[in-house]
Amino acid sequence: MTTIKNTDKKLTSSLEEQVSEVRSALVRMTKLKPDTKEAWNVLCAQLGIDKDEDESDKHVVSIGFVVKRMIAVAACVAMVIAIYVLIYNKPVKGQVFTADNSKQEITLTDESNTSVARQFDFTKNKENSKDSEAQLVTMETPRGKDCQIILADGTKVWLNADSKLTFSRKMLGQKRWVKLEGEAYFEVAHHANRGFEVETKSFVVTDLGTAFNVKAYQDKESEVVVVDGKIKLTTNDDSQQQELTEGMMANVKNGKCHVQSVDPYPFMQWKDGLFYFNDATLMDVMMDIGRWYNINIVFENDKAMQTRIHFVEERNRPLNVIVGSLNEIDGVDIVIRKNELTVK
Repeated sequence: MTTIKNTDKKLTSSLEEQVSEVRSALVRMTKLKPDTKEAWNVLCAQLGIDKDEDESDKHVVSIGFVVKRMIAVAACVAMVIAIYVLIYNKPVKGQVFTADNSKQEITLTDESNTSVARQFDFTKNKENSKDSEAQLVTMETPRGKDCQIILADGTKVWLNADSKLTFSRKMLGQKRWVKLEGEAYFEVAHHANRGFEVETKSFVVTDLGTAFNVKAYQDKESEVVVVDGKIKLTTNDDSQQQELTEGMMANVKNGKCHVQSVDPYPFMQWKDGLFYFNDATLMDVMMDIGRWYNINIVFENDKAMQTRIHFVEERNRPLNVIVGSLNEIDGVDIVIRKNELTVK
């Protein structure tokens, strides 16, 4: 009898366990089963749709509304990309440099007129002359031509193509000052207690007994590289000031100054008649070539803009020779067309 009772208890326990498992399964099935009506009501609330409309209208409205939302999102994404390009100046494929069809002569402009430059050495304009005031003049180089100027104080300036230098014929007073648009290399004559300043669109360089290269074209961020000695750089809004010594470079963009160590050698080779680029982007290389040969530059491949290359060639070589040398570099494909270089 005892054995039978124990067997009944085991069967009862087993049945109870099976019933419990069935109940659990039913509960799980109930929870997992999707409630489509409730889901539709939630979606209507999120999208602002009247859920009391008839079923056919619901689908029409929802699809149209979702499409409009997708278009709005796409427009927002496009706007963000456009803002990113404007703020960070990320290059966009297309024409990046335009030729200038004006007369290509080096000119000198004073208060009365502009004429072809004949004078490049201003040391004969004696600083202590009594019969002349500190008249300002502007030397301007066209595309494809550079020149060397000797200022009245003995400072030597190499002015690169497509550049302007405004300076005093006499260099009178305690402060010597010039204004630069474009690129120039300076070997400043030392004069005790007489400072020398170079003003650009982004900063002012104060010479402290130095040779340095300044590049400040309108279509690029401004930079200065110290070749010898020391300079002080002050942004035009006076928000930042840096002292730079030999082998240091400062870039100024949107009022922000970034300083790094560089080899100054490549930055001064243009004044000796060379294209000299070391680990430079193809975009920067082509901009300089466009400026020197006065030719349109078009990129069809935006990735090629950021290709970094090492390139050295004489600036007096024909354009087809320059392009041929560039095309020997892996990843570079340039085609010469009528007054245009196209980068594939």
